[in-house]
Amino acid sequence: MLSHAKQADKFRSQILAKLELKEVDNPVLLLFVANNFRLKGLPTLIKAMQIVEKKHAEQQAYLLIAGHGKAKKYQQLAKSKNILFLGPLCHIHDALSIIDMAVLPTFYDPSSRFILEALVAGKPVITTRYNGACDLFTDNRHGKIIDNPADAEALAEAIEFFTDTTNIESASKAIAEDDLQEKISINRVAKQLAEVYESILQRKGKD
Repeated sequence: MLSHAKQADKFRSQILAKLELKEVDNPVLLLFVANNFRLKGLPTLIKAMQIVEKKHAEQQAYLLIAGHGKAKKYQQLAKSKNILFLGPLCHIHDALSIIDMAVLPTFYDPSSRFILEALVAGKPVITTRYNGACDLFTDNRHGKIIDNPADAEALAEAIEFFTDTTNIESASKAIAEDDLQEKISINRVAKQLAEVYESILQRKGKD
């Protein structure tokens, strides 16, 4: 049985092969994960990728799209060698381990688990004000927050910012320095809930 690291390496190699790339090409891999592609902003993201592609940055951005959403019409919309549809993923952590950053330009999300998992994995994120998860990280430090989910130009600008891998490294370092993994972890949330319930029980015991 392959170790997690070897599985990740194998998965990355498969992805690069499908994109007709090699490691020496230094691609910047973005990951989008959703089941409702329209609500989570995929049309805007595809437009933004097309804008970025035309700018011919030193390091090219490539978008990996995963989820149970209906892909056919978006595949027709994409028509780009820089966009790859993966379909549903069994283990999101495998994908997060081989990409550079996560992007979700959602029109609505109470708190995206995908974005939180990306931060826990130490990956910079791009999302919108309409994602409750943006309350748990700092704009321009751990990633980028877009005000308008329909603004392809602003989204393209955020993506282009992270085609400079020094910016990715800085954001990842900040995520680690600020201990976002611990702040966001489910264990911390569970501990806080347990403390709340315990305080309620103590109050009842005093009544």
